[in-house]
Amino acid sequence: MPAGPDPTLEARPGADESGAGSADTARPVQRGLLSRLSGSFGAAASAAAAAAGAAAGQPGAQAERDLEQPLLPGSHEEEAQYVAHNMEHKRWPELRLSSISTRRLSPSMLSPTASIMLSFAAIIFRDPFFRPMLGSLVKLVFLSSALHQAAFAALSSMPFAVGQVQDVGLIFLSAMASAVVQQCGEAGWGEADTLATVLATLTLATAVVGVLIVGTGALRLAGLVQYVPLPVVGGYLCFVGYFCLAAGVSLATGLHVGDLSSWAQLASRDALIKLAPALGMVLLITAVLHRVRSPFALPALLLAAPAVFYGVLAACGWSLADARAAGWVSSPQEGDSAWRFWRAWSLYGLRDFPPSNILWAAMPGQLGKLLTLYFIVAFGSSMDIAAIQADTAQDLDYNSELVTVGLSNILTAACGVGYTGSYIFSQTLFSMRMGIDTPLMGAIIAVAEVAVFMLPFNPINYLPGFYFGGLTAWIGQDILKDWLFIAAKRVSAVEYCLLLATFGLVMAFGLEGGIAGGIVLAALHFAYSYSKVTMTAFTVVPSRSGAVRTFDQRTVLDMFSGRITAVSLSGYLFFGSSVNVVERVVQIANSTLDSQPHYEQGAGAAAAEAAVVAGAAAGAAGAAAGEQQQQRAARLVSMPSMATLCNTFDGVQQFVGKDAALDGAQVSKVAAALAESPRFLILDFRRVQGLDATAARSFVTLHNKLHRMGIQLIITHIPARRGNVRRLLAAQGLILRQPTAVTDLQDDSGPVCAWFPTMDAGCQHCEERFLAVAVAHGLCPPPAPAMTLAQVLHAHLELPRCILGEAAVDYQAAAGMLQRFAYKRDLRAGDVVFQLGAPADEMYIVERGQVVCRIDFNAASVHSRSQLPAVPADARPASTERVFKYGPGGLFGELDFFLQRPRSFTAVADRDSSAWCIDRRAFETMAKSDPSSLVLLETIVLRSTCLSAAHALEALERSSGAD
Repeated sequence: MPAGPDPTLEARPGADESGAGSADTARPVQRGLLSRLSGSFGAAASAAAAAAGAAAGQPGAQAERDLEQPLLPGSHEEEAQYVAHNMEHKRWPELRLSSISTRRLSPSMLSPTASIMLSFAAIIFRDPFFRPMLGSLVKLVFLSSALHQAAFAALSSMPFAVGQVQDVGLIFLSAMASAVVQQCGEAGWGEADTLATVLATLTLATAVVGVLIVGTGALRLAGLVQYVPLPVVGGYLCFVGYFCLAAGVSLATGLHVGDLSSWAQLASRDALIKLAPALGMVLLITAVLHRVRSPFALPALLLAAPAVFYGVLAACGWSLADARAAGWVSSPQEGDSAWRFWRAWSLYGLRDFPPSNILWAAMPGQLGKLLTLYFIVAFGSSMDIAAIQADTAQDLDYNSELVTVGLSNILTAACGVGYTGSYIFSQTLFSMRMGIDTPLMGAIIAVAEVAVFMLPFNPINYLPGFYFGGLTAWIGQDILKDWLFIAAKRVSAVEYCLLLATFGLVMAFGLEGGIAGGIVLAALHFAYSYSKVTMTAFTVVPSRSGAVRTFDQRTVLDMFSGRITAVSLSGYLFFGSSVNVVERVVQIANSTLDSQPHYEQGAGAAAAEAAVVAGAAAGAAGAAAGEQQQQRAARLVSMPSMATLCNTFDGVQQFVGKDAALDGAQVSKVAAALAESPRFLILDFRRVQGLDATAARSFVTLHNKLHRMGIQLIITHIPARRGNVRRLLAAQGLILRQPTAVTDLQDDSGPVCAWFPTMDAGCQHCEERFLAVAVAHGLCPPPAPAMTLAQVLHAHLELPRCILGEAAVDYQAAAGMLQRFAYKRDLRAGDVVFQLGAPADEMYIVERGQVVCRIDFNAASVHSRSQLPAVPADARPASTERVFKYGPGGLFGELDFFLQRPRSFTAVADRDSSAWCIDRRAFETMAKSDPSSLVLLETIVLRSTCLSAAHALEALERSSGAD
């Protein structure tokens, strides 16, 4: 596992954003176990720090190191100390094949490396079965680390790379070893054959992990391994910390400490006496790392501890034999004195092929541990690489580096000493900071570890138990501190609970069961959280189409704005969100759609008005409903004339004339039209990525609920690439059908739901339905296939009293005056009126036909929504291109014309059409010679623009209010 960064490391920009992890999430922070060890070993023991890094780091230092950063940077006091240490100027020796630097480095390299590797071996082979042969097994761990380092030195793209046996996989290797010992014991196999089976299992496991990691990198799937949930990894690392702590106590006391009940063994005088120096060792290591800034401090401590021990023995008159007899030092085992490195592979006891002394039946049971080991090692390696990338200017290929990690595991397995390893990123970065640009440091590390492997004696037989126990216990307590306490402040409360739950499950049910349970809990939490995210992704969008109509039709449609709402769904809709989808949409329908107004058909003016006001007053009893009823009543009583409806509901008398009484019959017509008009709820599926059968069924339920409420459901924009969405809806009983006429599906009560290919088409269908009702009740004239200029003025300038006083307007005369400054332009279907970016020297009024304006929001000339033409402002466009359709009486091109800027969209005749055109020269002439016509024209433009602005504000309000 990665060892944290060296104290002298600084973050560098330029981390590769692709690959397994981001540089930000992996940026080294001086906080992890290996970080601190590497800081202490410093320049004096770069190689030792690399090896020690793997061990002293938190289990899975790579996985965890990265997880830890910046998630678990430690307390503010610790961080401040480390930052101060980082900023302190240090003069490190340059290692550019300099013999002087090499001599400085070598003397202090072996002690920390030996200590960490010995601790690693004690963790892997923790089962009491291995105690007699632990000395030989330790040598295999050293050889495995040397092979890992040789592979990284030869294959890595970084000449300064350091790679060792890593602590992230130790627990799984230990669990495999113990499980195989148990199975061999049950099968009645002897000690030699049991050991051979264990070594073969660990070697094959390392080889398989290596092959899988190579495959992951070769297929460029480095990012996939990071789908392991952080709380699950954190819970596993808590168990690693507990395991290391228990292993340290076992090494110090000679007792086997495992589950919680086994700690009761420590309640004895002998155990506590032996545990005391181990505790002192933990405190000294902590003090050195936190208080002493010299990089030689920790190596000095690790060298001094045995010397002090032997000094105390001498002072007490004890011999080494006495210390061994008292249990302070391990006694030599059979075979220790006969150890020769060239006989290491005799531990396999191979006599034939295939080997008959290996219990092959014990291996399939380790498959679960093996797969989990792969994910943990691959995850940690990916995060190591990201951490290295964060601090080096060299561009790294995450997948290629993963291949290197895999090959190093394959190499060590091929040599029969398979223990999983990876980059030790703190030492890799430290080597880089020392200016290493050759594999020299890697060679030194490998040679040193091979030298320990070749030693003819077992160093464990000469070092006190509290020495290894204290170092291992320190590793464990530091991991537990990081993930049980510091993590509580670095993750959400739910994630911390998941972390604790995973830790508890691993303690109760073992590695496979606990991690599997943690993943299940994390998946359930994700499903719940994602369902909430899906709900917050609801957006009430503008419910106006791109069809630009005459002013009177637009004001009529304003009257029906409370009868339609549009909701955009996004994400993946699944069983976890299906119920909430129905509830939320129904809630939106209740809060945004007007209910049926109260009125009496055919009643007189006073009765109709009283009924409306009474309805509003009655509704006021309910908070939201009452407010809506009052707003509706105010809207009804303020209708100024039969031909027009206004969105201004104050000062009615100034619109209908000083002496005019309220037109009660008109109010009754409006109420009747609203009562007869349908209510629509549009669901836009453009951003829906998919749905499952449960969610599909929920839309059938939604359709039925809305129908009972008197609301017609319309579904829009199911992309062709999401054809399975439509098939699932149909399979659950909701048939989508596109209406071919305004009257289609008006009274649909079955499972058939209206569908349109775009939101705009769905909104236009609803508007046509509203206009049909308005025409039937005499609220506006029916849409005309063509309009004279006088009719255009009448449609745009009804209600002239508020602008021109009491004088009536002669629209024929006004049209004649205005027509002197305009000319007619005939267009054929497909003719381009103007192009995007063309000079805006004309404005147009459509006489007949239809002109389509396309606004491309990706076009360079359109930089913001302020550049939209003055059309009904549908706030957010459904795509990068928005289409507006101008029919008879429609005014277009005026915004760019008045702003004197290039065209911000393209206009094309949709069918044979004609339009009046007023160019800039005519406009300037009008301003000089006929100011009254200019006022008339500017009034039309101003009213149209103001109405569009009102629509935009309404859309913004509805969008913000929905979430």
